[in-house]
Amino acid sequence: MELLVVMAIIGVLLVVSIPAISSIRQAHGVSDGAYQIAAAVELGRNEALARKTYVWLGLQEMQGGDEVSLGMVFSKDGTPSLASDNLQAVGRVVRLGGLGFVSPSIAPHQPADLTQQQNGSSFVVGGTTFSKIIMTFTPMGEILTNPMPSQDEGFAPRFAVGLRTMRGGNPDTHNPIDILFDGSIGSASLHRP
Repeated sequence: MELLVVMAIIGVLLVVSIPAISSIRQAHGVSDGAYQIAAAVELGRNEALARKTYVWLGLQEMQGGDEVSLGMVFSKDGTPSLASDNLQAVGRVVRLGGLGFVSPSIAPHQPADLTQQQNGSSFVVGGTTFSKIIMTFTPMGEILTNPMPSQDEGFAPRFAVGLRTMRGGNPDTHNPIDILFDGSIGSASLHRP
């Protein structure tokens, strides 16, 4: 009888703790995704400086809305041309499962609203087409939000991207994170609203 009571108590504790464990796992997943995007920004800036050329970073929500792919290319000839024969991939496509984009909640900064953005420019890495180019790194390491910049275009001072855990194509509002980018030095910081 005592054993049954102990087993019942353990069962109740497990049932009560499962939602908490699930929530912790989801928060960890969105943070990992945000850190990977921030690391990709640093890599893009370093590639642009080292190669003295333009580098483009694309983030693409995959069909179904439960996965974000991250890809990066650089200009072989040092010009801001997105012609396919002028582009070379920087690494391979990184897939971030269970994540999606929503409008960032950091109001005073220029949002890169990836839920609406279709800027008409694209590139392909590993069979994935990136039609949402959110950053262009100049040979000086600055970040531009224009995928086809002119030689004398100014950098984006600050802008934000909103990232959320996704469940079946719908954003989970309990674990939001915004990634704030400084265009002059290419740094990224994470903010939880």
